[in-house]
Amino acid sequence: MDKKLIIGKFFGIFKESIKRFRILLLISNIIIGGGGDYEEQQGIGQKVGKWIEDSDMFFCWRQITNAGEYKQGEKIGKWEIYNHQAGKNQLVGCGSYDYEGNEIRLEAGLKQVITFMSKVKQPIKGIIKMKRKLVVDLLLTKLWSLLN
Repeated sequence: MDKKLIIGKFFGIFKESIKRFRILLLISNIIIGGGGDYEEQQGIGQKVGKWIEDSDMFFCWRQITNAGEYKQGEKIGKWEIYNHQAGKNQLVGCGSYDYEGNEIRLEAGLKQVITFMSKVKQPIKGIIKMKRKLVVDLLLTKLWSLLN
């Protein structure tokens, strides 16, 4: 088993014999839970199995992660959104993905309700159609406008 540091915030453990490797999420050089498995097929690496990913706008003061499953590089099933505060992960939302052929598609008429608790403990609810990624920034923009 070889180890390799990937530039940025990921650390991978590679198993060359089966061309599958694990990525772990690093913050300030400390491994926190997270990441997932890659599997190489025909020279192309794809995410497979259970994953915990940071959101696009992940900062020290806003630690939001998404947890769910990949199949052949595409998100499938239920994905949950967590906010990490005071050493604990709080579930703040979720969404569902369907896998058909080579694309992820939302079931006809399916909408997700996401609730995010602000610092003043007021729930913010929104009905959001899930596309290719979970939508968190829309809720945080609304939260920021309520607090200011």
